[in-house]
Amino acid sequence: ARVRYATLKADFTESYWYPESVYRLIEIDLQGGDRQTAERLYVELAAAVPDSQWTDKAAAVIDKTRQQD
Repeated sequence: ARVRYATLKADFTESYWYPESVYRLIEIDLQGGDRQTAERLYVELAAAVPDSQWTDKAAAVIDKTRQQD
């Protein structure tokens, strides 16, 4: 799944699917234990679409993993 979402992110940066694709990559990276990449993707997402529901969801999922540490 990560490869497909990465492709959508790279190929359709101006599309409707971009924010969700980045969010899904963040989820996948967090589940795989790669918080550094997830947080880097979040910064990119927040800069590109700060008012997106997917940006809000990404912030929440990252905050949740921080609280678990």
